[in-house]
Amino acid sequence: MTPLDKWSVIAGEEDWIGRWTQSAIYPTELVFFLAFCEGAGIKRMFESGRYEGYSTERLAAYAEREGADVHSVDLESFPDVAQRGRERLSRYRSVHLTKGNAFHVLGQVVQSHPDVPAALVVDGPKLFGAMSVLFAAAAFPWIRVIAMHNLDPREQPEAAAFFTRVAGRPRYFEDEATEADGPFARLRAAEIERLSPQVKRPLDRSSLAVLKLDDAVRDRLRWTMDRRFGWHQPPVLHWRWRLKYVLSRGGQA
Repeated sequence: MTPLDKWSVIAGEEDWIGRWTQSAIYPTELVFFLAFCEGAGIKRMFESGRYEGYSTERLAAYAEREGADVHSVDLESFPDVAQRGRERLSRYRSVHLTKGNAFHVLGQVVQSHPDVPAALVVDGPKLFGAMSVLFAAAAFPWIRVIAMHNLDPREQPEAAAFFTRVAGRPRYFEDEATEADGPFARLRAAEIERLSPQVKRPLDRSSLAVLKLDDAVRDRLRWTMDRRFGWHQPPVLHWRWRLKYVLSRGGQA
């Protein structure tokens, strides 16, 4: 069984579709991401943007089965929502939650856990803010896979074109899930049928872009600058994270 089939079966057995919450990453997108991470040997998940914790719980499912752990950062701007998320995730010993702005705290979290191959998925901030965080984090060599939500080329052509020009073309589940039948195809059909009446985003195409990093891509991303990043230029953000981490350790890297 391929990783994609495996995670499709798990999603069906655990009713990821029925447990989906509005604005969260779609179940099929998460299945593809987790299968991609399994293939890349990922043993740690970093997440920026948690909200109610639906995606975080799916990352926890991966952590439990693959001997990994999860570190999630969120502003927690809505206390009631954040509390529901914390209660949802409290039973997972592998999940570690941090409250704060990703531009300020994500670098600390990532640098505190450098010992195994890791992935970073960003579902907040959005668009060029998300790319700023991803590109800055890509400079840490243990980050092997990055993923960005809401990067549908039809909905966000400017951001998608920029990402592809700098990083190369990301992978979406349409690139891998080509079988007309099988566990993923059945999950996809069920997702469309069950979620169509309630969703606000298009269901007909994935918007979760996934990219495996190599040294050449990593080097391009870490030095990318553009006016649309505003105050959070990736190379500046990366070195700000590094300085803050060193100072927090009394000057020791």
